[in-house]
Amino acid sequence: MSTLSDQDIKRELGINIYIYPYNKGNLKGANYNLTASEFAWSLKTRQRIYNSQEKKIIIDPGDTALIETNESIWVSKKITGTYHSRVTQVSHGTGHIGTTLDPNYIGPSLIAVSKSAQRNQTM
Repeated sequence: MSTLSDQDIKRELGINIYIYPYNKGNLKGANYNLTASEFAWSLKTRQRIYNSQEKKIIIDPGDTALIETNESIWVSKKITGTYHSRVTQVSHGTGHIGTTLDPNYIGPSLIAVSKSAQRNQTM
């Protein structure tokens, strides 16, 4: 099994991969960038951490957030993958717990994002 290129992903859309809502601008070299929804919670406080006035998720230092993606996805038994942090977010002190996208997965993704830097992180 090998990594799919953006052209491979395009070819598989509607056959072995469904992404809704799909934004062609989120398809990059060999990946599709999922986006954070407003459904985000702190593991420390067990409270919602989406600031509706600023339209941002705010993660306090030392906290871990659970963030649901805007996109729901389905992949066939022929497709598998991994989740990776964006370098721009990691350089500001966030990281996620790496996990896999298993064959036959369907639904939104729930991503755990930890904040290690000393200042708040917004997304």
